Amino acid sequence: MPDVCYSCNVTGCKNCIRTVCSDCDVKMCSLCRNNDDILCGCYGSCAECGTDVNRGEDGWPCDVCNTWLCSECQIKVNNTCAECGNNEN
Repeated sequence: MPDVCYSCNVTGCKNCIRTVCSDCDVKMCSLCRNNDDILCGCYGSCAECGTDVNRGEDGWPCDVCNTWLCSECQIKVNNTCAECGNNEN
C-alpha cells in the first residue's frame, strides 16, 4: 500500500513519502518536506477561536475527534466528544 503525503495527498513509495516528525508520525513528499511554510501535524489552530496551537505546549489533538482546542476553549466550550469532552454524558 502506498504512503500519502500529509500536506498535498500525493501517493508514493516509502522512499518518496517519508516520516517528517516522530511526534505526530506525519509523512510528506519531498516537495512538502522542503517547503518551510508547510508544517507537520504538531501545529494547528484552535477549532473554536482560531488561536495558533502546537502539540506539547498547548496540548494534543484528540485521538477520537481530532479536535484541537486552546487551553481557554478546553474549559469553556461545550465539547461532547466522549474522549476529550468536558461534559459528562
